[in-house]
Amino acid sequence: DPVLTTSAQKITITQQGEAQEMQVTVLNANGQLIRSVSSADSTVEFDVPAAGIYIIVTSFENGKTSSEKIMVN
Repeated sequence: DPVLTTSAQKITITQQGEAQEMQVTVLNANGQLIRSVSSADSTVEFDVPAAGIYIIVTSFENGKTSSEKIMVN
């Protein structure tokens, strides 16, 4: 599973182990799309428009998908 960290309206997603292609989708608490990106990098960073609760959905090329709610200050 990816590791999610937050700081100052920024979300960082870090893959554990060998990096692989991943699709990252950031939704606000209302389910509205904030950003979506594909990346093979081991770390992806997003700026978010405001503090609040966000849902992060990650899908990997091996078919694994995860979603987490996080609070951004």
